[in-house]
Amino acid sequence: MMTICPQWNAIASLISIKLDENNYLLWKSQLRSARSSKDLLRYVDDSSTPPLEINPEYIKWNQSDQIA
Repeated sequence: MMTICPQWNAIASLISIKLDENNYLLWKSQLRSARSSKDLLRYVDDSSTPPLEINPEYIKWNQSDQIA
């Protein structure tokens, strides 16, 4: 069974509003700030490059990339 990454729980706790049809800009701003504070924004804007798959850091990078 897969466990939820503690980093994701921390991000969720930083977002105080639930997305709906009227608050996208505010929600987007909070989500961006939360991702940035946890150093995950680089996975969304493609500024993070993956290590080679043979590198032991690849598994860790891939897990973080899937969360972001």
